[in-house]
Amino acid sequence: MRKLLLISLLACILSPSLLAQVRYFEWIDPKTTLRVKLEPDTHELWKEVKGGVWVKSNAVSFDEKIVADLPGDYSVHSAFYTGDSVVTFTLHGMGNVYTYHTNTQTLERLDHSFYKGYNFNSTEFIRQDTLYSFGGYGFWHFNNTQTFFDKKSKEWFLYKSKNKGPETIKGGLQGYDGAKDVFYSGLGFDDPVMIGGKRENSKLFYQFDFKTKEWTYLGEVNKNLQLTNTHLEIYWNGRYFIGWSTDELYIIDPSENKIYSNSKIELAFDAGGKLHTKADTLLYYSSNGRTILKYAIKNIIENSDELGPLYTNSIFTSNYMPIGLGVLLLGGLGAYVQVRRSKRKRSSYYTEQEENLLSAFIQSGSLSTQDINDVLGSASKSLDNQRRIRSITIKQINQKLFEAYGVKEGIEKQSDVEDKRLSIYNLQESLAERLKKDGRFL
Repeated sequence: MRKLLLISLLACILSPSLLAQVRYFEWIDPKTTLRVKLEPDTHELWKEVKGGVWVKSNAVSFDEKIVADLPGDYSVHSAFYTGDSVVTFTLHGMGNVYTYHTNTQTLERLDHSFYKGYNFNSTEFIRQDTLYSFGGYGFWHFNNTQTFFDKKSKEWFLYKSKNKGPETIKGGLQGYDGAKDVFYSGLGFDDPVMIGGKRENSKLFYQFDFKTKEWTYLGEVNKNLQLTNTHLEIYWNGRYFIGWSTDELYIIDPSENKIYSNSKIELAFDAGGKLHTKADTLLYYSSNGRTILKYAIKNIIENSDELGPLYTNSIFTSNYMPIGLGVLLLGGLGAYVQVRRSKRKRSSYYTEQEENLLSAFIQSGSLSTQDINDVLGSASKSLDNQRRIRSITIKQINQKLFEAYGVKEGIEKQSDVEDKRLSIYNLQESLAERLKKDGRFL
């Protein structure tokens, strides 16, 4: 039984050998579940009327600079309908963001990006009308970079988390659950540069909560889930991970922590195809361009066996549970005492805003102007007010750092090396360590 699947969202992710011949934008119309193709070189829009049968629809208007800025070959990475008549899509390994307006039949490039090659196979998703990109591969490294696209500035920005999450977000189980407003990450590829050139999958499973901006380690992925190394053929539909190994079909429910396994269903998916979900229906579009298959996810689950939990946390699922709880209790008590001491030390020293900003600096080392505005809660204010609040807060912190440690300009302002028009603020490394060690600031 042949069971191969390509990782995909709404647009195809093609193998390098196929990418070389691609010079068009393609997405799936969620209303018809048929494909749409836009050819920038000819300004022509084509629509699929049934599997593999295409008709020319209309001419598309756009600035010719769009074509001039395209590389020799390209393909759509992710595509989203962000309204009844607007399609937003991105390209592989690039920061390019485009919108196609179906009502006016116009194409527009939204971004001012010039960076390329750092985010191949990143996980992209729409959250609250904002485009996000987590992880990916580029420059011989897998990464865990979290970014979002700001429509007003037309640039990508880092999305800061409060703590450390997975080492890499690439491959494996990666997906955003809009209903719970969380991002799942597990079985990601370990960075081959860091582990002697080998490519392995991390067994750790995490959840990122957008409400708290924190990563939570949930446990180790069930070792009976045979989706490792070259068997990582997985699709996320917004609720389930749907994965194929050489022997079984898996429906993985991270929110309920369950895995369903089905070795009976006959599938014929190939690595050049793509997947799309509409309601409970999973649609497969074959690489031959003619075959469209449909599967009801509910029926697949009903005819599957429950394999067990997706992840387990060894502290709570072993005979050492009482010991683990004891350690956690003692650790929690110790942490509580430390926090109380620390609060007494700093309660009259730093304001809440100053604490928040120092915490962000300690975690990141450097912050952009936008990052500081977000921490201080001034992003919605006028530019003059942003500048004033930023200047006063940093001046007050520097004064207190000088009084406590004798260090002038503990927070320094410098020009961004990539773009001299932008400013970067840095906290001196020695100060970060001293703030942590002497208990004055957590």
